[in-house]
Amino acid sequence: MPLTMSVKRNLLRNSQGFTLIEVLVALVVLGIGVASVLTAYSGSMRMMKRSADYETAVLLARSKLDEATAVPDAELDDDGAEERYNGTLFAYRISWTPIPLLDESLSKKAKLAVGLDEVKVEVHWEDEGQDRQYSLISYRLKQEQAASVGGANPGGAQTPKPANPTSAQ
Repeated sequence: MPLTMSVKRNLLRNSQGFTLIEVLVALVVLGIGVASVLTAYSGSMRMMKRSADYETAVLLARSKLDEATAVPDAELDDDGAEERYNGTLFAYRISWTPIPLLDESLSKKAKLAVGLDEVKVEVHWEDEGQDRQYSLISYRLKQEQAASVGGANPGGAQTPKPANPTSAQ
């Protein structure tokens, strides 16, 4: 028994399912969503690497600055080297500059035996073709060699004497 055209149309209208256009629209929307999620993920991974590189640069600069300022009387040389951390090459340079505290004539009159050095650590690295830099500056007191005058201590002040010599044992 052959089906008439009206019966066929009714069967097609009442059938459950999606048309080809509906499936294609759903796939396009899904593709746009997946692409945006992958873009956000790759951007966050790039930012995590950049953040890790900055953290490494800060730690390297702090470490080198601590080494340079650990001993106040040590002579500093302008120093530089390269070190690799987590696949990134970091170059650093340590420099120092003496800072005058007083005019030289005033310093001699006051018998000042202390100086001040500015210590600077610069860390450089390359990130996605761009040069990055982190600098850290600190100051350190430096005892200068001065001739002792009349029992003076290295700071130039007289050694205090006890007020009552009989009580000091």
